[in-house]
Amino acid sequence: MTHRINYIDRMKGMAILFVVIGHIFMFSMEQSSNVAAQVIYAFHMPLFMFLSGIVAAKGITPHLEH
Repeated sequence: MTHRINYIDRMKGMAILFVVIGHIFMFSMEQSSNVAAQVIYAFHMPLFMFLSGIVAAKGITPHLEH
């Protein structure tokens, strides 16, 4: 049984939502004039990668063979 960390799951969900919104801005508007797109693009992918790394690091357990 795995133990989920709820606040990390919620933050990953928000990061995924920001990725989707960022792509909508990228494909439908001119990014240079949209402040919201610039703010989202400043952190959306690094945030998702950081949170995924935390989850992956907690799931890795070394198996030592004697």
